[in-house]
Amino acid sequence: MVEHNKDIIANAEYVVEFGPEAGRNGGKIVFQGTIEKYKKAKTPTSKYVFSEKASEVDYERNPSQKAKAMQKHTLEIKGITRNNFKNFNLKFPLGSLVCISGNIGTGKSTLLGIAYGALFKGKDAWKHRVGFKSIEGKTHVRRSYFVDQSLLSSIPTSTPATYLGVWEVIRDVYASLPQSKKMKLKKSHFSFNTQNGKESVELIEKIRYKKLSINDLMKMTIDEAIGVFNDFPLVQRKLGFLQEVGLGYLTLGQKSKTLSGGEAQRVRLAKILSKKLGDRCLYILDIPSRGLHLSDLPTLVKVMQKIIDKTNTVLIAENREELINNSDFQIKL
Repeated sequence: MVEHNKDIIANAEYVVEFGPEAGRNGGKIVFQGTIEKYKKAKTPTSKYVFSEKASEVDYERNPSQKAKAMQKHTLEIKGITRNNFKNFNLKFPLGSLVCISGNIGTGKSTLLGIAYGALFKGKDAWKHRVGFKSIEGKTHVRRSYFVDQSLLSSIPTSTPATYLGVWEVIRDVYASLPQSKKMKLKKSHFSFNTQNGKESVELIEKIRYKKLSINDLMKMTIDEAIGVFNDFPLVQRKLGFLQEVGLGYLTLGQKSKTLSGGEAQRVRLAKILSKKLGDRCLYILDIPSRGLHLSDLPTLVKVMQKIIDKTNTVLIAENREELINNSDFQIKL
């Protein structure tokens, strides 16, 4: 199995750890052997599993004054009757990180779905508002958002950069260069979707920004590319959001279909951060730790706290003790 939960790792008989880092800086076997040998290995993961390092990590939970003020309000969805719930009441404080935990089949995802539907605003919203009798505290929440782990896009050429809209700006940069204008190359020539002929490809390869062709740029990681665009704050800002959610190791040209579910969810979080964060919304995440290494969890919590600080609420279903212990309110099923 592929697993990052330290309790499961600690009870394994044989361990194979890849690393040492993510993306192209990973893919190497840093340890392979029995659990007895793994305890002494001092690898990036074993240090978390067999020490107090995980509990000593600072998760930087410093709520803003707006978030603290919002915590005085609560949301209660009454009379939930769906699947294994019969007349169940779901109540939690707003302006908080709220964690629903429990064994498989206890109804964590069901409650997330009910909360999402109860506050959904959009086409045929009434169809989503089922499975409960009433809701109190709704005046303090504008709407709900479900941040899932599904494929970002069905378009084969989709990348995190296109999903966030940063590739549009980069294409503008290349199309505005003097060489591009001289060769009559337009923005469309620098698109992932354009099927350029051999001659066009050769011309495009000659266009350089800071000695980098568009293809050179696609091979760069986000961490590397952000330093290239010092003269374009908008590009740096959008790439910075991907860095902020811990995805700086992805390359600009990496296809969305190659991302793990956890990576796709963090790209969605980056897009949320890239917009002007609205207030009084409920953001819902189902098992946000899926696919994340123990060292990635503080970054995830920091991002969720940034969302909360804008007087929003984050509701998660999660069994990882690191997230349960660092939430503001726990609901155990």
